[in-house]
Amino acid sequence: MSTITVKDGMTIYYKDWGKGPVVTFSHGWPLSSDAWDSQMMFLAQFAPPAAYGSDTN
Repeated sequence: MSTITVKDGMTIYYKDWGKGPVVTFSHGWPLSSDAWDSQMMFLAQFAPPAAYGSDTN
């Protein structure tokens, strides 16, 4: 799983599937980015989706 650390020290992980313009998904509490997997699999046919979150689930 890929991660980025932002200015305040928070580590955010993300799923980045594919190349090209990105469709970004953001989950709300109490979900994780896994909630978007079905939609990401479908959209991966057309544009590379990405999902992110600060949780580690």
